[in-house]
Amino acid sequence: MLGCSGFVTMTTLEDRLKRFSFPDGEFDNNVRRTYLALRLWVGGIGFCLPIVLVLWGLTREIPWHQMTSISAFYWLHTPTSDHPLLRDWFVGSLCAVGIALVIYKGYGLLENWLLNLAGLTLIVVALEPMAWSVTESTGGTFSVHGTAAVIFFLLIAATIWFCAGNTLHKGLDDQVRLRWLRIYKIFAIAMVAAPLVAFVVSKQGQWTIWVETLGIWIFSSYWFTKTYELLKVSEIEPMSKPAPKLKWVGGELRVGGD
Repeated sequence: MLGCSGFVTMTTLEDRLKRFSFPDGEFDNNVRRTYLALRLWVGGIGFCLPIVLVLWGLTREIPWHQMTSISAFYWLHTPTSDHPLLRDWFVGSLCAVGIALVIYKGYGLLENWLLNLAGLTLIVVALEPMAWSVTESTGGTFSVHGTAAVIFFLLIAATIWFCAGNTLHKGLDDQVRLRWLRIYKIFAIAMVAAPLVAFVVSKQGQWTIWVETLGIWIFSSYWFTKTYELLKVSEIEPMSKPAPKLKWVGGELRVGGD
């Protein structure tokens, strides 16, 4: 092809591939998309897990009355097989979310440590199954599995209570900040209430799986809500414009020249 100076400029296949693979633009957009995708996958896996387990179990003729807990899917199998059909999905999903929480970097050391511990406890939940019987409830008894699950919910609640409001910087309207802080407090309280209610109803048959599902969905809803706040409210991680410069000053997050 002819260049501006009149000389012929050769465009090789390698050049075209480079331009296709690395289009002109701000490189940090790719980093933010990865960060956003990680957040959405954490929330999405949690939201879909109970739905997939129950629907797939029902289609494979696992009796509904045996689905007394999300943890039951570690053991439940079809009438024609002794292999726990959905164990791999149960363990794999929890490990995936746990590893993502460990990898994820928050907006401060406290958030990082709380999420790291939460991720590790979730992996313990996945790999240390609760003793289970489809004919006799084991609810209310101590187990490493159940204790780790409670600790996970409490760690996420602590993360929300102490850290979620850190990104609501002073550049936001005061009413907006207060509204979002109230939203996060409600999420934190709900995360504490979920395991407590699950323990209370643990001997009430089908109630347990409903309460556990609600607790998982509260966790997922928080991740979706926090992602929206980062994108659209505080705009710490905007997708449509360059990300602001962030720094901690006196224990507060400052944005740009604030």
